[in-house]
Amino acid sequence: MLVGMNKILHTALRVGSLLLAGAVGAAELTTQEVARIESGLGITLTPGQKTELAQIVKPNAPLPQWRSEAETRIEQHRKADLNVQVVDVNGNPVEGAQIRVTLRRNAFRFSGVMNLKDFTDEDENLQITTNRYRELFLALFNSGGLNNGLKPKQRVGNEPLLPAFFSWAQTNQVPVRGHLLVWPGVDDESNHLTPEVLSAVQAVEAALTN
Repeated sequence: MLVGMNKILHTALRVGSLLLAGAVGAAELTTQEVARIESGLGITLTPGQKTELAQIVKPNAPLPQWRSEAETRIEQHRKADLNVQVVDVNGNPVEGAQIRVTLRRNAFRFSGVMNLKDFTDEDENLQITTNRYRELFLALFNSGGLNNGLKPKQRVGNEPLLPAFFSWAQTNQVPVRGHLLVWPGVDDESNHLTPEVLSAVQAVEAALTN
C-alpha cells in the first residue's frame, strides 16, 4: 500500500538490507538524488535511511553473486540499442541535429500491489489524497494488482469498488493481474473457491489420483 510513504520506504530498506547481507559500504547518494526521492514521494529521509538506501542502489564492489547475475540479465533482456536518424523533408540527413528522447512506456512490467479501499479512501485512513495515491502508483509502476480486492471470499465491501478501479487502470494502460483461486493443498483454509466449486475440484482430483 502507499498509505504512509515512510512505512513503505522502511519496508523496502529492510528487504534490501536482507538481500545485501554481507555487502560492505556504499557510495553516498548525491544531493540531487536525495532531493528527487524526497520530492517525488513527499517524504524526508533520515541520515540512516539515506545510508541504507545507498547500500541498496550503490553498493561497493564486489557485488553479491545474485546481484551480478541480475545485472547481466538486465543487460541481456531489459535493454536495447536505439538508433535515431534525423532527416529533412527530402529525406536528407540533418547534420548536427539536437534531439531529446523520453521513455514513455517500459516494455518490462514493474508491478505493485494496490489496496482497493485506499484507492477510494473507503476507510478514510489514507494519509495522502486519493489523487496523490494514484499518481505515486503510476510514477512507480506500470502494472499492478490488488491485495484483497479480487479474492472471491472478500467480495463484500470490495466488489462495488472494482468498476472504478478497472476503469482507471484501463485509462492509464495499467495491466491488472487477478488473484489465484486455489492455494497448494486445496482445502477449506487455503482456497478462495465457493463450496460448490471446491467440491467439484476435489472430485476431479480424486478421479485423477484413483
